[in-house]
Amino acid sequence: MTVLEENRELKAHVAYIEDRNKSLANDTDYLGQKLVTHLQERSALQQLLDEKDAAIALLRQSNGDLSEKIILKDELITNLNQTIQQDKKRLAKYAKAEDLDNIRYQRHLLIKEAGFCAKSERSHKPTLMPADGDQGLSPEEWTDMKAQFARHGSGKIVKSTPGILEQGLPVKRVEVRPASIPENHIFVGTKTTHALVHHKAWVEVLETVQYVYMEEDKENLKHKQVALGLLNARPLKCMADISLLVQILMDKYIYHSPLKRQIERFKHAGVRLAYNTVNDWANKTIRRLGPLYQLMLREAIKGGYLHCDETGFLVIDKSKEHGRKAHRAQMWVMLNPLQNFVCFRFSKGRGHNDISEMLDGFTGFLHTDGYTTYNKFGNQPGVKHGKCMIHCRRKYINVIDAHIKLQSRLSFYVIEKFINPLYAIERKCIDDDLDFDQITEIRQKYSVPILKAFYKWLTGHQHKVKPSTPLGKAIQYTLKIWDGLMLFTTDGMLLIDNNCAERQIRPVALGRKNFLFAGSHDAAPNAAIMYTFFNTCQMQGIDADAWLTYVLNNIDTYPKDKLADLLPQNWKHRLAGKAAA
Repeated sequence: MTVLEENRELKAHVAYIEDRNKSLANDTDYLGQKLVTHLQERSALQQLLDEKDAAIALLRQSNGDLSEKIILKDELITNLNQTIQQDKKRLAKYAKAEDLDNIRYQRHLLIKEAGFCAKSERSHKPTLMPADGDQGLSPEEWTDMKAQFARHGSGKIVKSTPGILEQGLPVKRVEVRPASIPENHIFVGTKTTHALVHHKAWVEVLETVQYVYMEEDKENLKHKQVALGLLNARPLKCMADISLLVQILMDKYIYHSPLKRQIERFKHAGVRLAYNTVNDWANKTIRRLGPLYQLMLREAIKGGYLHCDETGFLVIDKSKEHGRKAHRAQMWVMLNPLQNFVCFRFSKGRGHNDISEMLDGFTGFLHTDGYTTYNKFGNQPGVKHGKCMIHCRRKYINVIDAHIKLQSRLSFYVIEKFINPLYAIERKCIDDDLDFDQITEIRQKYSVPILKAFYKWLTGHQHKVKPSTPLGKAIQYTLKIWDGLMLFTTDGMLLIDNNCAERQIRPVALGRKNFLFAGSHDAAPNAAIMYTFFNTCQMQGIDADAWLTYVLNNIDTYPKDKLADLLPQNWKHRLAGKAAA
């Protein structure tokens, strides 16, 4: 090999070495960069590891805290569960007590309704002053009010019955003399005793003989028979005289004696009567009073002031397909306390349509109980609807009589502090014989502040007393009818309650217990007619026997345009003297 070739190889080797060095330098740079990157990544990873360790430490610390919290929470849950169980037991006990109170309350109402306990709601304890501070009265008015309650605070009303010798009864004098007087006896005076004597009823047949004459008509050459002389009125062509018809109706609708019992009594008096015959007499006589009854209804509607109530009246419904079935109809009461008369009206139902039909055309003051069906009619234009304070009071009285612990005490507070004082004020107005304007002034001065205090008490306790309890229901009922309860304070002629109408239901209830039901829907209105007239006679203080006898004797011949004179409230003032004469 030549030197030239060796040089060439040497140069090539040098070049190769340089290239190799360059490649190594590049690799060294690359590895350095990779090392730097690796170191950076390692530093970052170490930092992440440090952060993770710190996070793990925090998590361990948090887990320790959470464990403690979980333990505390478990303890709290355990305590809460125990409290809940205790509360459930307590609530169950209260619910049981409440159920017992409700059962005790319902039991008391059933016993009271069945008549096994006294139904009187009158309080004989002195009425106390209402709560101080809410009346807005001056010291002078407050002193005057205290004096009034001192004089009129008692709810006891004393009624006296005159003695036997003070009632104007006929007296038959009988002298008892000895047959002989011993020699050693000296007359010193007389000894008088009195005894009521009852004579057995007796029945006779009235035979009327009327003389008949022949009237001769010479011009026409005709003759006709004429009966001269006046006969007693005979409203029915039957064997019954007016006196008997009157007695039958009075015994049934005043003394509540069914026709079958009357027939038995007639049998003891010596006369036998068929039931259908007596029933026909009674029904036909009542129908003769129909025109008077329609006049009475019109007088009630145009009077401008009515107290209304209703009671059940059992009727045999003959329209039923399967035999005779009883239907509970209604007997409505419409009473005018100013003119002092009452009307009864029979209807098959108790709904709004029945009330609208009964009161069609009425405008003025309507006073009822809390029965909601009255409200729709009471909201009509021209009608002012008042509500009954006695129905409100009865709710609290029933709670007191049922002896329901705390509820009884609160109910007694209501009666003692609010309701009884209102009635004490009403008694004062009656005792002092005040006119309507004076009564209005007294009510505005004394009754309105008491009612405002009562309303404040009600609104304060309506959320404190459970609504399902008897007291809660009483409070809700009172608030519901509150506007109607306040109406009586606006006019002195208005009454505080609906008792005047409820009292008129008593004869219906007594009769219902005796003759049980009306025979048909056609016969039931007859009871409404007779209760209307007999109850009005009682309210007017006139003898129902004298009134009915006069009407039956004169109704056929009385002028139609003056028929209203025969109504009991008019007859008392216009015709009673003539009837007596």
